[in-house]
Amino acid sequence: MRCEPNGYTHDYRLYLGKFDEMQGQSLGERVVKHLCKDIKWKGHHVFFDRFFTSIPLVQCLENYGIYACGTIKANRRGFPTELKNPNLERGDAKQVQHENMVITVWNDNKPVHVLSTTSNPLGDEPAIRHRRGGDLVVLQRPPPIQHYQQNYSGVDRSQQYRSKNPVGRPSKKFWKYFMNFIFEISIINSFLLWLNTPGTAKPTKHYSLNDFSLDIAQCLIGDFSSRKRL
Repeated sequence: MRCEPNGYTHDYRLYLGKFDEMQGQSLGERVVKHLCKDIKWKGHHVFFDRFFTSIPLVQCLENYGIYACGTIKANRRGFPTELKNPNLERGDAKQVQHENMVITVWNDNKPVHVLSTTSNPLGDEPAIRHRRGGDLVVLQRPPPIQHYQQNYSGVDRSQQYRSKNPVGRPSKKFWKYFMNFIFEISIINSFLLWLNTPGTAKPTKHYSLNDFSLDIAQCLIGDFSSRKRL
């Protein structure tokens, strides 16, 4: 799925298992390229996790005018040797840059590896963390880490909306699951568009997606009744 950070879904592709034409070792790369084919040369920034991230993929996206950022496994082909086992204290970082591509290792509770073409490597920002006992500690966080942590959760947010406001009953039949998925995504997108449209009057202060779904259902049902009228 390709989503905005707030959970709005722009595009998605069904995974068909062994029957999927994208099946293979480079499945993650091909999925990202497929979902990004409509945003070439528009200067978009995309974020994804380490299942999808590779150096060739990020370079390919940059050639299409798309900037990318994602966590990456240290055993990926082309990953710098000097960043694989760095001895870093908590809050320390080490970076390697090649042209517009930056690979960052930042030690939070454990090392985090991020590959990015979206960020300047300089200009650390503070990040507040909790210690055992309730104390707070301020760590310096490099821009690639900051941008990833601020923008990576769009798909997760959409899935969270779906799990809390499901349509229909759970079913093992693929076509039923898919139809429910389409309805759920349509309702979520409509709610987010309406919520972020300037000048819209909200019925209540805490108007939720569930309230929005109930209002849609009531509008669709109208005064329909299955009872026979005399």
